[in-house]
Order: sequence, then C-alpha cells, then structure tokens
Amino acid sequence: MRAMKKLFAAGLALIGTLLLLDLYLQLAGIQTPMETRIDPTLGPTYIPNKNITHFNEGFFVGAANKYGYMGPAIPPRSQGSERRILLIGDSYVLGHTVLPRHHFGRFLETNLSLATGKEVHALNFGKADFNLRNMYQYFIDFAGTFDHDVALFFVGAGDLAPARQVVSSLYPAVELQGDSLIIDRNFHNSRTYHFYKAIEPVFTNSAILRLVFNAYKMISGGGLADVVLDKFAPRPAASAQNETLSPRALPELNRAILNELAKDPRNILVIREDLDPSLRAEVRSSGMPIIDLAAFLDSLEAKGNDPYYWPVTRMRGHWNHAAHRSIGEFLADQLQSIAMICTQKNWAHPSPLSDLRWNGTKTRSR
Repeated sequence: MRAMKKLFAAGLALIGTLLLLDLYLQLAGIQTPMETRIDPTLGPTYIPNKNITHFNEGFFVGAANKYGYMGPAIPPRSQGSERRILLIGDSYVLGHTVLPRHHFGRFLETNLSLATGKEVHALNFGKADFNLRNMYQYFIDFAGTFDHDVALFFVGAGDLAPARQVVSSLYPAVELQGDSLIIDRNFHNSRTYHFYKAIEPVFTNSAILRLVFNAYKMISGGGLADVVLDKFAPRPAASAQNETLSPRALPELNRAILNELAKDPRNILVIREDLDPSLRAEVRSSGMPIIDLAAFLDSLEAKGNDPYYWPVTRMRGHWNHAAHRSIGEFLADQLQSIAMICTQKNWAHPSPLSDLRWNGTKTRSR
C-alpha cells in the first residue's frame, strides 16, 4: 500500500511539473500549442487569432488572423478599389521563419503600391507540407472565395510530383474522373479524423505536445541525424537526391490541375526551384503565365547572396530575411511586366493585371 501511495504521489508530481513546464513555455513565448485544427471540409486549417511562435532556421512570432490565414486581416469581400493578390504555396510561402513584417508579401504590397499609386494587399494562404493538389483544393474551397485580382501558385519539383504529408489521410483528395477534377472530402468519415478530433482540444492547448509533434515530423522527415550529428551527418548521394527532388514527368492529375487553373487569366504559376527541362516544358504547355523565381534566386546565389543560408544557425533552409525582401521586389516587377504584355495584346476583355502597370520608375522599398 505504501508503495502504491508513493507511486501515486510521484505521478501527481510528474503531472504537476509537466503542467508548470507547459505554462512556462507558453508564457515565456518559447513554444505555443498546435495552431491548426482539422476542419471537416478543408482539412488542417489555422485557428483564427491563434498565437504562433516558431524557432527553426529563423524566428517567427505572430498569429493567424480572424479569417484563418496569415498576415493582415483582409475580409473576403473587397472594400473599395484596392487590388488583391493571393499567395498560395507551402512553407516557403507561409514564411514561419521570419517575423510577419519581413514576409515577402509585405514588400510585394509596398513596391506595387508605390509603383502604381494603388492600394495593394497580398493575402498569405501558404500552408506547410502543401503540394499542387492541396493548393488547388484549398484555392477552390477557401482562398479563391476571397475577392482577388491575381492568384500566385508557388510550386517546386516536389509539389508537382508530391511527397506524402505527415498525415495525408486528413486532407481532402483531388481526383480525376474522366475529364473532370473532383474533390473528395470524405476523409472526415475516417477513423484517423475522429481520433484527431478527439485529441485536438489537448494538442491545441499544450506546448509540450507541440514539441513532441515537431520532433515526430523531424524524425519522420529524416532530420534526426542532422540535429544529433550536425555537420557529421551522412548526406544522400547527389544523384539519388536529384532523382527525388527533380521528377521528369508531370502526373496526369497534376497536368489536369494546371490546365484547369490556366482557364482563369488571374492565375499565375511561380516556379520557385529548378525543374527538370522535360518537366518544365510540360508545365509551360499548360498555358498558365509563369514567373521564373528559381532563375532569380539562382542569380542571387551567383552574386554571393545565398537566399537559403541562415548565418545564426549556419545552415541552409527556407528563404532568409534578405531573400524575402528581394523576392517581394522581384514579384512586383514581374507582375507589372505581365500586365504590360497583357495590355499590348489588346485583348477584348481587360486583364485583371492591366492597371498594375508601372509608371516608368521602378521604386524600391528601402
């Protein structure tokens, strides 16, 4: 009986210690709980007004806005003559490595506003682990329901031949049935969904469990050796790595998605990393306007400004602070160039970009 009492007391002490540690992590701003919940239609979505703190390559302190996406809270319906640009992509677009004011969307807004004299808003609908199929579903079900003039879809090689998400069964699935794209949202009937909904109240309120989840993602993604061994961690052979990251063929479903997006002149594809030449040719054949961000980033690196290098951690990862500024400025210039091309074609219907033409002086937000 005495042993049982001691065991019970030890259990209570452990629970109390963990609760105090969890409270400290949150109050000190070291780690916040999970910022996403599983929506029965959209899958993983941000909890509106949920505080978020991340330490990885860089440092992020912010919150999802009241509408459930990142950045300033711009309502779904346009309030006047402002211009709206949707940013859709994975963790690179999400930008949880820099403070919100340093995100490339802010520089894109500033540069376009200065160049055109119009109010411009860039709405950040980036989500970690997204691939082209997720982007399409999220655009159809959520992001695209916001009034907008332009939608930028940021893709890399892995997005075009997507890798598996951590829990892919919690995402709606895009399917090709005949010549039609169908979104299957029946994931909410699965055991996995009901299990996650049962534990969701705990995960969205516990910082320690968020740390455990981060560790799980790191281990499942093969990052444990990098953390433990640092520069002594084994690296995959270059040929094998390139084969994984640079698929040469576009899956039929992804080709159908690009063809569907190409039907709306407001949709623009941003290639954010080098693609195999044959894959790039297939992407171009969809007819979507393309912004080659990969070539621009390569030019920065050639000048000695590695957009992926973080001096603090001495590691390469997502876009660093300097890269975000440069990317915002580059995208502003590219959108204005596309606008001029659209205007010169003298289409019967004005392009949604037609009034974003620059006035002859490319202004930088310095």
